[in-house]
Amino acid sequence: MAVYPFHWSIPLGGFVFGIGSAINGACSISTATRLSSGDLRMLLTMLGWLAGWLLLIVADIKPDLRSTPYQLGLLPWFSVSSLVLVSALVYWKFRNRWRLWSGIMLVGIFAGALFLYEPAWSPSDFVRDAGLNLMTGTLPPPSLSRVLILVSMVLGMAAGAWRFGRFRWVLPAFGETGKHLGSGLLMGVGAALALGGNDFQLLLALPALSPASLSALIGMLAGIWLGARLTGTGQTVTTRNGSSKGKTR
Repeated sequence: MAVYPFHWSIPLGGFVFGIGSAINGACSISTATRLSSGDLRMLLTMLGWLAGWLLLIVADIKPDLRSTPYQLGLLPWFSVSSLVLVSALVYWKFRNRWRLWSGIMLVGIFAGALFLYEPAWSPSDFVRDAGLNLMTGTLPPPSLSRVLILVSMVLGMAAGAWRFGRFRWVLPAFGETGKHLGSGLLMGVGAALALGGNDFQLLLALPALSPASLSALIGMLAGIWLGARLTGTGQTVTTRNGSSKGKTR
């Protein structure tokens, strides 16, 4: 695994990604969640995402990023002690909502376990690699293990949506085509510059204490805020579990 120091392209990419997420009304993981719940408009977002990656390839935009080998050092001990401390604080502060917070922590634990088994497991990485392999041949096709992980994730999301009565087929209206293609394009360009979408940043890079990831997330938050202001819709950007995070206006 390689780590990257701060570079101007990373927060810029996060900023562009955030604007696209605000217009789309969903980030990378919640785009997959909504698609698994029957929202076919997210297919347009994913197509736009691929177009964003291709745009950078055609334009030959390659920021001069210098990586260094990742050193574990004291990180495992720091991570374990932090998990124990945070778990105790969460239980003490939110005893009446322990199911919600336990679920969030389980997501983090499973994400870390998946990373140890398959570092490029995230949906955004899969869509990028599969799309670029089909369109340009610049990357090898995703491995069978990555396919099985993605299929299992989509089936689990669909089953959860069905279980709680949230599965609804939603077809894109004619006027929404450009909106979702355009927002996906911004998200693809932003994720390429930031070295990953918010799924990669939150579940993989930030827990590894990456300063570059922190700058990407700050850029994403700023982009979401500006995107909501520019659109003036006051729409809600959904979180990983498909619920509302709050109005962005």
